[in-house]
Amino acid sequence: MKQKNVLELKEVSKTYAVGERSMTVLSDVSLAIRKGEFVSIMGPSGSGKSTMLQLMGCLDRPSAGRVLVDSVDAASLSSDELADLRASRIGFVFQAFNLLANLSAVQNVELSMAIGEREKAERRKRAEELLKLVGLEERAEHKPSELSGGEKQRVAIARALANEPSLLLMDEPTGNLDSKSGNESSGSFVVSDNSVFVPVETAKKILNQTYPSQFFILVKSGYAPDEVAASLEQKLLSLHHVTAEEPDFTITTASFIQSTISEVTNTLALFLGGIAAISLVVGGIGVANTMFMSVLERTREVGILKAIGLKDFEVLELFLFESAAIGMVGGLLGIVLSFILSAILQWVNVPSQITLDLVLLGLFFSALVGVFSGLVPARNASRLQPVEALRYE
Repeated sequence: MKQKNVLELKEVSKTYAVGERSMTVLSDVSLAIRKGEFVSIMGPSGSGKSTMLQLMGCLDRPSAGRVLVDSVDAASLSSDELADLRASRIGFVFQAFNLLANLSAVQNVELSMAIGEREKAERRKRAEELLKLVGLEERAEHKPSELSGGEKQRVAIARALANEPSLLLMDEPTGNLDSKSGNESSGSFVVSDNSVFVPVETAKKILNQTYPSQFFILVKSGYAPDEVAASLEQKLLSLHHVTAEEPDFTITTASFIQSTISEVTNTLALFLGGIAAISLVVGGIGVANTMFMSVLERTREVGILKAIGLKDFEVLELFLFESAAIGMVGGLLGIVLSFILSAILQWVNVPSQITLDLVLLGLFFSALVGVFSGLVPARNASRLQPVEALRYE
């Protein structure tokens, strides 16, 4: 009995716009893959292998022609329906792995089943079974950053198999595996050939450029990068027939990048320092205003305290202590906000660290601002006459 076609391409074409021109990557491709078949797509770099796999996996739509998965025309489906189709019938192993960095290996495998709404216990059991199948049962709780390239590739393979798809597509699945793992995978899955290097002339045709736009130069040990850069600059100026004042190229060295980062860091430090200074001034005004109102509202209380023997200096100390406490509360709130800001900066990969010395220094200056700002109201309170204060309503 003839097996049913699990995938069909019918006169499929794909064209991309490159500036004002169009580039046809695929033209009138027809293909039928039956259930149980293993097919390898081979061709030189830039021949459209990855583009074809993306169309087969319904990750993209063709410019012309039809793609049918299990006899379902992808063109007739909405975006949500295509997503359901990919979740239930297609497994895709990406060349770049596409694992979620904040999830462990087993959680990455579970993810596709969670989208398919499988029970949690069932998801975990199958994910562990699949990781064992690809030899990663001992690395199940490790995150992608803790895995090698080959291990990431095997996690991607396990994830692709999770929902038992009828169609499994793999873009260069053995490129990051060792020879043993690569042979095992190629014996079990659909594979395409590896393409690591692209000749310059081929790259020019693919990118529609007549010359390379960038060069990366690795300087051998023993040579000064800045001297090499200066020599290269003179050579390029001569070849391009331009002056140093109006070059048509840019040379960037590691020291230049480091210098730029340092300048940005210093500017950011000045900016934050300015904000801190303004915050101290505003906070000081706030403390002074609070203390003025406190003295006004507690005038009668001051009169009573003085009436029972509290000295002027002790009244001064009392109010200065209160103003320092208010300043420190403000400082604590600022420190909490600083920790939150630091966490946000680290989350976006901007180095940031708050040390104990900075915390203590912040509290000290907060208390000092509080004392300085509360000095005048405290002095006014200490100078109140008991009788006049007791009369205040």
